[in-house]
Amino acid sequence: MNASPLAAFLDLRTAVSAESIGDGGPDTCAALAGSLDTAIRQLGAGVGPRTAVVALGGYGRGEQCLWSDVDVMLLHRNGDTASLIKAVFYPLWDANLKVGHAVRTVEQCRLAGRERFETFTTLLSARLVVGDADLFDEFENALGELVRERPLAPRLADQERQRRLTEPYPLMAADLKEGRGALRTHEGFWWERRSAELAHLSYRAPTRQELEAKATLLSVRNALHASAGRAVNRFVIDLRESAARWLNTDVQTLAGSLTSALHVGDRLADRRWPDLHVEPAPMVGLGPRVFGAIRTRFSSSETAPNATASESVLAIAVRAASRPEGAWLDTAEEEVIRSAPSMMWTAADRRSLVMLLSAGARGRAIFSLLEELGWVEREFPEWTSVATAPQLAPFHEHPVGSQLWRAVD
Repeated sequence: MNASPLAAFLDLRTAVSAESIGDGGPDTCAALAGSLDTAIRQLGAGVGPRTAVVALGGYGRGEQCLWSDVDVMLLHRNGDTASLIKAVFYPLWDANLKVGHAVRTVEQCRLAGRERFETFTTLLSARLVVGDADLFDEFENALGELVRERPLAPRLADQERQRRLTEPYPLMAADLKEGRGALRTHEGFWWERRSAELAHLSYRAPTRQELEAKATLLSVRNALHASAGRAVNRFVIDLRESAARWLNTDVQTLAGSLTSALHVGDRLADRRWPDLHVEPAPMVGLGPRVFGAIRTRFSSSETAPNATASESVLAIAVRAASRPEGAWLDTAEEEVIRSAPSMMWTAADRRSLVMLLSAGARGRAIFSLLEELGWVEREFPEWTSVATAPQLAPFHEHPVGSQLWRAVD
């Protein structure tokens, strides 16, 4: 009896569970996705001219983690798909893989993507594995039309907002898939770029920092999967030692890399979706009076004043935190902050700093942008070493920086 085409993939998964490939993140994911491609091409070898087998989700993006679902769609032109379903899906199920499966025509894809946002984003990750390339082109054209109908940013911002309501401060036991600044956040960035590509629009490629942060998240997720032997996505205490060993590092280094990567995801989300903070954050201590003072002082005119080189960095920051449409900095403000000399602190500056610190999530978002622009390191060099420092003792819920912010709030 011939071995199942999936045998090589299952053997690879077993081997990788014992020892990572390359960086343990993108390298391991690409190897797993490539092995799955080979197996599914063999399973779908009899695909006719009116049918295609399509990878979706993380598998479609080439980010197949050790114990991730295998998301596959059979795309067809109103043909008989029973034999292909049996040829492709049955062996996946028999191998005890968790399969996300769908069978659709191009029109059914269009309707499903229009009705459910989750289906729409899943379809954005579609990649042809085997079958009718012309049919897949037709599908991509339909997806391009759908992209022009459905703006992504508002929904993605709303999803990120919900993540932050669930997790107001970053956690040490972070959820690498669904948590704030984690892989779902990065998927949002990816979906926006893919949408722009399908709509034939220009877009910015990911920065090195974004790519490195995502690679860290994927490597730690694979390490947790390898350690648990199942799909575990939370950085729980019990798995940290074995996850660190799988990645040939120590727990302190691994935890520090993870908290830094999540911080990058948070900051990138603040940049891409500034309306995350359209609602004033609740404040303790100095209370609404302070936020009201911010709004009165800086939001009384219809248009914000232009930043000038003589304007205090903190005055710019407080204004940015008070914008009714979200917390953000414009290009001129960023340039002033980036080139500002070390401050000679005045009483007004100190009051502005207190106002910024009192603005809750909005203030934290702008402070994070001040970090990115180099101002925080110039004025508070001590912050750099603690901003994303991990805390490994089980009674500490947050990284150091997040715990300090929570105390401030």
